[in-house]
Amino acid sequence: MNKVNWDEILENIFLKENLESLRELIDTSEDFIMDVFIQNEKDEIFWLKNEDPFFFKSIFLASADEFLNDLINKESNKVDEYETVIHDRSFLYLKDVKENVSDVGDIVEIIREGKYIKNYSNEELETIKKFKLIVKLYSNELNDFLLGIQYLTASKIFKDKRILALTARKIQPLKERLFIIPKNSFDYMVVGDTVLIRNLTYFERDFGFYKKYEEAKDEVIEGIKREENLFGKDIKLKGIDYFSEKIKNKPLYLKRFYKVIKKGNYKKFEFSKVKEIIDDFNLKVKFDESNKCIDLGEETSIKDFLQLYDELYYRSDLSGNRMVASENSPYKE
Repeated sequence: MNKVNWDEILENIFLKENLESLRELIDTSEDFIMDVFIQNEKDEIFWLKNEDPFFFKSIFLASADEFLNDLINKESNKVDEYETVIHDRSFLYLKDVKENVSDVGDIVEIIREGKYIKNYSNEELETIKKFKLIVKLYSNELNDFLLGIQYLTASKIFKDKRILALTARKIQPLKERLFIIPKNSFDYMVVGDTVLIRNLTYFERDFGFYKKYEEAKDEVIEGIKREENLFGKDIKLKGIDYFSEKIKNKPLYLKRFYKVIKKGNYKKFEFSKVKEIIDDFNLKVKFDESNKCIDLGEETSIKDFLQLYDELYYRSDLSGNRMVASENSPYKE
């Protein structure tokens, strides 16, 4: 295998060429070390003895292949970034694990520092109803480890003896082994400081992202109130408490609002421009022109308002047609 700069590859693992290099390393490496863990509902991590490290190696390869095949199908050289996505999608990446997903950062640190539980009885595992299967692959050439994570329920544990045997160390004899059935690929992988997300639904649920969106929403709305309901350069909002209650516990609305806040472009919005788009696209957004105010009460469509502020409505410079973007990310030269 050609000499490669693994620091650079880990930093930009979302690029197709870097994923290909990592896949080749996993496939050809003969010095890898595989450790298996499960994390229960209390976030306790248990070390498990596994009898077939090549079985888990095949799951890492299958996971890498899924990402690469998705890029081939999209004719793209880069995995899509999580921050640009509203609707549930597969094959995304999110950087800065410790900052953005503290729970994943905690898993990485617990495993890196060896603070997981090694000595326990099988009875401690038998009460688990749902758990994360965590697989660590360490390579000397990489001088670091990857983590593959799956979300599993009790229906996948203690079943098929032909698949895989896992035992607690030095606790019970071989005849008392427990068994587990992993899925064919990981729901997400941690590579360096990046999470590669195969299953967005599990990822957001497992790591409390909806709570994050809810908390961000509450914080922003309190800020809007402190600024006398200003939400734009010269735009005021009415019915902000009604709006807050309506998007509560609604993942798509919360994610869209979070994206609007994260981009921050709304701070530049002028009422005259916003009114022009509302009129041009016949949006169900009630406004008071004399007071430069948008009313977020019952007569306003939350969907229309959020898509308006997410800049999804535009007129094509080529055809003059009115357009609605499915997703919106800035052009990068």
